[in-house]
Amino acid sequence: MRRHILQAALLVAVSLLVYSNTLLSGFVFDDVQNILENRWIRDFSHIPDIFSRHVAGFDKGFATSYYRPLIHLFYMLNYKIFGLNAWGYHLVNVLFHTGVVILLFLLIRRFAREKGPDFLSAPFLAALLFAVHPVHTEAVSWIAGLMDLSFSFFYLLAFYFYIRSGGAFGGSYTVSLLSFFLATISKEPALTLPGLLVAYDYAFKKEGMRTVPALKRYAPYLFVIGIYFALRVNALQGIVPSKKLLGLTDFQYVLNVFPLFIKYLEKLAFPLSLTALHLFKPVKGVLELKSILSLLFTFAFILCAWLAIKKDRKLALGFILTLVPLLPALYIPGVTSPSVFAERYLYLPSSGLAVLVAFLIGWMDENRENWKIAGRGALLLISAVLALATFMHNAVWKDNLSLWSDTAKKSPESAEAHAYLGYALYESGDVDGAIREYRTAIRLKPGLGEARLNLGVAYFQKGLFEDAISEYGRALLLEPGSFILHNNIGLCYMNLGDPDRAAEHYRTALSINPGFSDAHNNLGIAYWKKGLKAEAIKEFEAASILDPENPDYGRNLYMAREFLGRNK
Repeated sequence: MRRHILQAALLVAVSLLVYSNTLLSGFVFDDVQNILENRWIRDFSHIPDIFSRHVAGFDKGFATSYYRPLIHLFYMLNYKIFGLNAWGYHLVNVLFHTGVVILLFLLIRRFAREKGPDFLSAPFLAALLFAVHPVHTEAVSWIAGLMDLSFSFFYLLAFYFYIRSGGAFGGSYTVSLLSFFLATISKEPALTLPGLLVAYDYAFKKEGMRTVPALKRYAPYLFVIGIYFALRVNALQGIVPSKKLLGLTDFQYVLNVFPLFIKYLEKLAFPLSLTALHLFKPVKGVLELKSILSLLFTFAFILCAWLAIKKDRKLALGFILTLVPLLPALYIPGVTSPSVFAERYLYLPSSGLAVLVAFLIGWMDENRENWKIAGRGALLLISAVLALATFMHNAVWKDNLSLWSDTAKKSPESAEAHAYLGYALYESGDVDGAIREYRTAIRLKPGLGEARLNLGVAYFQKGLFEDAISEYGRALLLEPGSFILHNNIGLCYMNLGDPDRAAEHYRTALSINPGFSDAHNNLGIAYWKKGLKAEAIKEFEAASILDPENPDYGRNLYMAREFLGRNK
């Protein structure tokens, strides 16, 4: 027992150490929207909204098909404890990762036999490899990765207590069900847990697969899934997310499951060139070389799994834990990443690799005399190299400029990577660099409306108002209902000394979104320039009513009223 405590303590220390430099990082990528601009996390009164809206429901201009309320509760608690200090949010991520490592260690101890008082046991070495694997960097170093960390933690916790319960109703079984529910409202892949439970019972229980006992064990988990879908349908009015990201036919979406699956296995086995956005080039037909190779490698994976399971069906657990949680990421119309492939989707599936490694160590211990010293030495060396790689890669996620510079370098054909880098450069004050990156993004993907919008903003900042109007016009062809674009065009015309055309675009923006306070204020300024003082005051009043805390609106209204009062 003392040895196991020391092993767990060392795993905790390694997990904390390898991600310690993330505490120096800030808010990057979606963290700005999810935390800095998230009004829900600032007040407990928003808890009903959190459970009755989609995950980005706090942003009225953004819609998703994802239901993940627990993440906002974690952010809310973080906000109450740490405010907007990024290090606190990063600390929570590291603690969740550490918890997953310990859970995996405890689980593998139940699967793999430990022989003798060897400190470097199979469960310890497998959990150590998981703790330091570089492919986890995105999930742990990026604050928004808490979705993957939390669902993985509760998923494994539910699995652990299911094992402890022996399938019998009681305290452990109840904890398992509760953990499963928390996992489902963290992220959708948690719904795959019943498949893992079936695999476990098949591998470890001789009498466990009889129909009636099995139904009794699994029915409560299906009931939890029913509760989840009831909440989801109420919030989203739908069940399955669907976005036609690649413009493929239904057959092509199915066909691309195989190269996508092989790409995930490749990054799991060889975590090289890790980056925030990977460019995934879909295959269009069965006879393409990439398609043929992916089908062959997938068949080889299935064959290896079948042969291994035939030799020892306990190995089924490792393969199932690798494959099943990954299945939702292979449903291409439902993924959130603009590049389809995302490293964070490998966080939980990599635990299956750890289970397989533990069984491999056990097999080597039984069949190879010279393995114990040389093999463990090699695994420790590999772990040290992976830990160093992870620690160094964490620095990429320090801020947006370092993140997107690295991403654009490693994925030079990704339009999104260049667009994000352009925004990071603009925020840092390098407007010329931003223009260069936005132009690259548009060249790679002419239909990237947000890049055109931001390029127009950069042109405006440089005083190139005609160029800005031209770029905003192209963006309007892609997003004809954008009130922001009409407002921005109005600003350009105001700077060109044409308040009439400016007012026309401000009015168009307000016809699309009457509650857009900035357009009311800008229209007031245009009216004032045209000498329409009374109309201007009405617009300043409307802006102030919509956003009473904005000092510019209140100042414009005050000055307009003062002017009219002095000139009556």
